[in-house]
Order: sequence, then C-alpha cells, then structure tokens
Amino acid sequence: MTTWKEFQAERLEEMAIAQKGNLKDYGEFLTTYKRGSVDDYMTLVDKSIKIDKLSNYKLELYQIKNRKTNQPDYLLGFWTTEDVDTKVGIEKKEVFQAIWAIQVAKREITLKQYKNVINIDGVFTTEDIQFRRKGISTFMYQYLVNKLHFTILGDLEQFFGARKLWTGLSKIKSMQVDVIDLSKNTVVIDNAILVHGEKDEEFD
Repeated sequence: MTTWKEFQAERLEEMAIAQKGNLKDYGEFLTTYKRGSVDDYMTLVDKSIKIDKLSNYKLELYQIKNRKTNQPDYLLGFWTTEDVDTKVGIEKKEVFQAIWAIQVAKREITLKQYKNVINIDGVFTTEDIQFRRKGISTFMYQYLVNKLHFTILGDLEQFFGARKLWTGLSKIKSMQVDVIDLSKNTVVIDNAILVHGEKDEEFD
C-alpha cells in the first residue's frame, strides 16, 4: 500500500498563492440580496446553520443556480435590515448578508463506490474580518458531505489553503478522506490521515 508521503511526492502538486477568494470576486451576485427580489432563484436549504464561533448569528444556507455554469452554488449568510434611501425618505429593507459562498460542479467518475460526486470550483468569503478564521469552510465541507450527502473530489493541483483544509478534514472522525488515482481507477489510500506543514514549502 502506498503511503501518503510517497503518493504526495510522486503525484500531488501545490500552488501556494490563491488567485481569488473574496466575495467581491464572486461575479454576478452581490453580497446582499433584498427580500422578495431574489426568491425566484434563491432556494432555502437550511434555516438553522450553527457554527460554534458564529453562534450570535442566525445563519441560513441557500442554493442558487449559477446562470453562467448552470450548476448549483451555495450561499451562507443571515438576514438583517439596512436603511435604504428612497424617493419618500429612508426606509428599512430586509436584506440577506452573504458571508461565504461555494461553487460546485457535478462529476462522473468510474469508481462506483463514490456517489453524488462534485468538484469545488470556487470558495469565497467576505472581507469582513469578524467572519474570518471562524472555521466556516471546514464546517461547510462537513455539511456538504454529512447532510447533503455529496462526495467531494479534490484537485490534483491545490492551493496552500485547500491543502491545509483537506488535512484538517482527514482528522475529523465523521469524515473519510480517500486518496484515489483516477488514471488507474484505483483507491491509493483508504481513509487517509493527510499531513501538511505550516509553511508553503513544507508539505511533509
């Protein structure tokens, strides 16, 4: 059986600098959505997302059909009110404040034990510092697997942050991370515990 270190040295490459990741890079969607004007393309998935470090917020998860990719995107955030300047004065409007978004794409692979397979095409987070380093991506990856029953397929080339995320996920009891070789249609390491260093140049 190949070890994680041997497989990593032979096959896996890493890109250390992310090219995108802020919600302002998300494209056609803004970071706020007015109640009523988005109901035609926002579908509620879960109205009670509980993340320990964000317990003060009533987080909700929505699915949005991306008009460009025709694939489902998922948007995490909360409803709040803001003052809107109208012709009749300042009015309070209920808006959805997005803090995290993920773009996914369905995949078909020949290893039949993996069902409902998706690739992650992009992960975006708000620039608001109060929502950074709160474990949102780790929590939501677990949610996609354990609640929505997706199998997430990682990429051969990954950014530094993605490698750190997968390393953390592989150590969580409710998660199973397998290392597979699609070119040979084989599982290289079953239920792997991944190892990663603390710096770009360290991936032992």
